[in-house]
Amino acid sequence: ILQMPPSEQRGVVTSSSSEDDGARARRNMVRDQVLGDVSMPAVFHTALPMNRAFTVYVQYLLSSLLSVEFMHDLNRQPDDYFIPAATKIERQIVTKRDELVTSQAWRSGFKEALQTLPEYDVQETPESWIDCEACGRAQHSVSHCVTLSGPVYDAEALWCRRTIPELRDTAAQYKSVKFLLGRFCQRRTELYHSLHHFKYHLLHAYQDELNRLYRSWALVR
Repeated sequence: ILQMPPSEQRGVVTSSSSEDDGARARRNMVRDQVLGDVSMPAVFHTALPMNRAFTVYVQYLLSSLLSVEFMHDLNRQPDDYFIPAATKIERQIVTKRDELVTSQAWRSGFKEALQTLPEYDVQETPESWIDCEACGRAQHSVSHCVTLSGPVYDAEALWCRRTIPELRDTAAQYKSVKFLLGRFCQRRTELYHSLHHFKYHLLHAYQDELNRLYRSWALVR
């Protein structure tokens, strides 16, 4: 993972005043390990190669998890290091996602669940002539049962970089709903769901890895 020059490290990692010295030291060691120390020019443009943009995007996500002030700083004063890279990656994902629904007429209740619940589970069912519960079209006979579940969250706010959700938030409302879908809608909605919640799941994966590193550093101290 690439590290930006020290002069550009505005708000990447800051420690909470409530942390004790041991917790702060572990946080700093984890920060140094996951962010690395490879310098990279601070100025980016639209020609930024995709692989380099994704490297900076990973650093952007890790920084948002390591520092409670990081997102606030970016919202107040967008920079020329993280924002161009994050915009390039997220625009690609969101554009591909939106292309899947331009010609679809998914029912509002189904679409709301699809967009706010991050877990998607699918089971094949005996094909029947019940109308598909995603699009309501009679000619789309049911062939799959889809379960949408998880903590309800605002994915659009996450994509707009206005906030990073409290991961593993025990206060979040948990929901689980089932829908009977036709084969065509099932394939489309599963792909749409994976793109729509990509950032959420990536953040969770990185948070799990950071927690593992925190535990490792705690054991060696």
